[in-house]
Amino acid sequence: GWSDYLHGGVLTLIFDEMLGWLSRYMGHDAMTARLEVRYRKPVPLGGRLTFNAVLDREVKGLLDIRLCAKLGDGSVAAEGKGRMMIIED
Repeated sequence: GWSDYLHGGVLTLIFDEMLGWLSRYMGHDAMTARLEVRYRKPVPLGGRLTFNAVLDREVKGLLDIRLCAKLGDGSVAAEGKGRMMIIED
């Protein structure tokens, strides 16, 4: 990113990984159907981030998941929502 801040694409990459890992944790093979990210604050390089993913709902082979990244002071750096498609063998 610019100067001393994390590139937003890195946050998006981590959110996408979180979607996949939560889906896998729930026992599903799934792939990202949609991912929306809203950036709230710049993230200084070298700072600490805490990530959270919560399942909102599961319906008809889809998982809707809420995502959040918080800075060390507890403020929201980015939030998102994603939809995973469950893949059937």
